[in-house]
Amino acid sequence: MDIFKIDSPFMNTIRAATDMLLLDLLCLICCIPVVTVGAALTAKYYVAIKMLRDEESGIVAPFFRAFVANFKQATLTWILQLAILFLIFIDWYYIYQVGFKTVDTFYLISICIITAIAIFVNMVAYPLIARFKLSYKELYKGVFVFIFSNFFPLLAILILIIACGVAAIWYFSWLPLILVFASVATTYFISALCDRNFRKVEEANGVKNQNEEESDEELDDTSDEISSDPWDALGGDDNDDSSDEDLKLYAEIEAQEAKINSYAGSRRALKQIAEVSDKSLEEDHLNAKSKEELDKEFKEKKKLKNRIKNFFSEEKEKLSKLSGKQKARYLADYYLPGVIGLIVFIACFSWYVSDIYKSKQLVLSGGLINCPVSEEGIEYSTKGYAEWAKLGKKRASLVDTDLKVDSSQEYDIQTIQNAFIAQVAAGYFDYLLVDEAAIEFYSELDFFVPVTDVIADLSYFDSDGLYFYNGIPVGIKMTDEVKGKLGITDENSYYIVYVGIGSDIAKNKQFTEYLFDIPSV
Repeated sequence: MDIFKIDSPFMNTIRAATDMLLLDLLCLICCIPVVTVGAALTAKYYVAIKMLRDEESGIVAPFFRAFVANFKQATLTWILQLAILFLIFIDWYYIYQVGFKTVDTFYLISICIITAIAIFVNMVAYPLIARFKLSYKELYKGVFVFIFSNFFPLLAILILIIACGVAAIWYFSWLPLILVFASVATTYFISALCDRNFRKVEEANGVKNQNEEESDEELDDTSDEISSDPWDALGGDDNDDSSDEDLKLYAEIEAQEAKINSYAGSRRALKQIAEVSDKSLEEDHLNAKSKEELDKEFKEKKKLKNRIKNFFSEEKEKLSKLSGKQKARYLADYYLPGVIGLIVFIACFSWYVSDIYKSKQLVLSGGLINCPVSEEGIEYSTKGYAEWAKLGKKRASLVDTDLKVDSSQEYDIQTIQNAFIAQVAAGYFDYLLVDEAAIEFYSELDFFVPVTDVIADLSYFDSDGLYFYNGIPVGIKMTDEVKGKLGITDENSYYIVYVGIGSDIAKNKQFTEYLFDIPSV
């Protein structure tokens, strides 16, 4: 049961992850007005760095104190960054429109570098605002010194963000979990990197790190004021114009203002009470027992049921020595993170098992593009097919992919790649039901499997019943009878095309025989 100790590495990790997640959710809510993004990020990193230093006094109250105290500078910084990001977006949109292959390589590399630097600035600027009181000139000088002295760690964080984005596309069903991981991991790594470098700045300027939380009443003290230029510790000039005496005096005043009864202080006190209680119980136990009795009890304690019983007995003894307020804080700090972590673990594990089970049960997956199949038609294509093919507990699916095609638009391969390639490459579909405009539109991507790979004998279909691309039949036209089965009432032409190969060929062949009433051979 040692892993459930209040200060065990396991509990500290669970607590930190839970707190980071709640902090990110709070930040996300405060980012909704858009103009407040800078203040929300500043407040988030203020609390996150305090958490890493074990100086936090909760999440909500410190977050909003920092939000208010740094609102003006953080908002102005964000507006400037937003304008820069908008210009970068215009560049990328232009590249997207003309195509990557047609853009000059030097221009493309330059935009990539500028984009990366802009992202790095957003990573670093708000933690700096949260921790130090700086002018705008000092802020941006500090930002660029920080970026160039920590380029590779920041690049690693950026790669992590990109990797999570790619994973979200490839494993779309796990999108919420991937976003949670990306958010918590990014916040943690940026905060840890900033904290490590901020300590260098503080040590170089004579500011000692206090162990107590800052005063709740002082809204303006959410940042450490470093006079003049503090960035020599990270690189740059060797000149240091700051006053050591002023800095030391500031640190002493800040330490004196720290509340003794803060949450962080209370938690440390609770740890000490728990440790003293453990030692007291152990000493009383040893003094009261002989060696033979201790050996016998040791063997009994190794049994799981006795270990659980003793654990709850010891916890009851500890809680009896705490006041009501201390009990509430102790239980919240001791058990709440574990309970939340256990719930999240069970939910994720259940989700994972369910996802695997559903994936195993799904034997044939279809998609719709501009094809108005009715609810009865979907029922016919899924449950009807499963009963006809005697799939038992296995199932088939047919979903609207939302990949609508406007035939009046010019062909744009980049647009299609963003939505279609990832889904096809991830194996989401075995076949697609598409209209005439869509089959012409998508055939140019060379995704469709030749009909002859699925149905070897095409004598059942006449030449008008197939769609040919570069002389190869890639689609089978639906007859009026088939359209009636699917509930399609208009007069447009619709086709079935295949995008799955290998082990899916037999299922595609079987589904086509079912749909077109082709006798099985």
